[in-house]
Order: sequence, then structure tokens, then C-alpha cells
Amino acid sequence: MKYGVPEERWNRMGEVERAATIEAYEERQRIARERREAELARAEALRHKKAQRIERIHHGDIWYHGALIRVTIRKGKVKIGKEFRQYRPVSFLIADRETKAMNLHRAGKGKRDYNQIWFSYRNNQLIADVGRGGRNARNGHVFYYEPAWSRAKHYRDVQFGTKSNIKSDGMVVSVEVMPRQHR
Repeated sequence: MKYGVPEERWNRMGEVERAATIEAYEERQRIARERREAELARAEALRHKKAQRIERIHHGDIWYHGALIRVTIRKGKVKIGKEFRQYRPVSFLIADRETKAMNLHRAGKGKRDYNQIWFSYRNNQLIADVGRGGRNARNGHVFYYEPAWSRAKHYRDVQFGTKSNIKSDGMVVSVEVMPRQHR
């Protein structure tokens, strides 16, 4: 196939017809390339706008109840390597519509001995174990908003791993809505 025309047909075409075919083909390619570039630019602008919004929430420039929560993971064991092991407690802030990864490091060991867990927070739902970039949210462990989040709600004996690669046993996950920050 040459310029979108089957080889047999191309061989039967005259020079003028070939030139017109090449010109039309190149025009279609240019239009398609411009559309792809415009779509990529729109997607990048959306990512940038989302990142700015998340940053503004973290800095306290945007606030509404539930815009920012603190998640703390402690106690229990997580599968690191081939065995369930103690891990270092971890606490982090996550904004509405943000997805982020946290590393659960083996207690007392170096930085390389860990298991990574992804979290996504949107629409008053914290979803743990959503996979890289939040791509597996359907199989994650969902924590639905409760008024107790205002004072820190502690979920005991949380177990991940029914549909994922991270396995845990006996974790305590605490979720707390952060109050308005005055800056």
C-alpha cells in the first residue's frame, strides 16, 4: 500500500493522479497530526489544572469540608517480599480528586524493602489499593465518608489483598478530615 492506495491500483495510476493522491494523503496526515497534538495539549492542560487545584487545596487556598484528609496506617503486618512483616507507620495528606502512592517500609530495614500501595480520594470516598495511578479503583478497599472523620475515624483489622497484589493483616487505618488552614 502506498499513500493509502493498494499497490496494484498505484501501479496503474498516472503521474498526475499519483501527485494528487500524495497531496491528499499528506493533507490527511497533517490534519490527523494536528488533531493528535491538539488532544495532547488539551489533556496536558487538564492535568495541569488538576495539579494546580490539588496544590491549592494542600496550601489551604481552597477549602471545603472534606477537601483534605489525613490518612494514617499503623499496626498489623503487610506482605513484603514473601512474608508478612511489621512495617513503619505512615501518615499522609490527600486532597479531593488526588491519587498518590505510599511506600510501606519494613520496620527497621532500609528504603528498598517495602511494598507500595496507591490511594485515591474523590467524592468523599477514600479508596485504598487502587493500583498504579488509580487504574484499578474498582477492586480497591473503599472507606466511605462518615461524620466521625471530623474527629479521626479508626478502622481496625483492615485487610487488603482480596483482588490485589498487596496483602495485609490487622492494619489500623485512620481517616481524619483536616480543618480549615488559616494562612
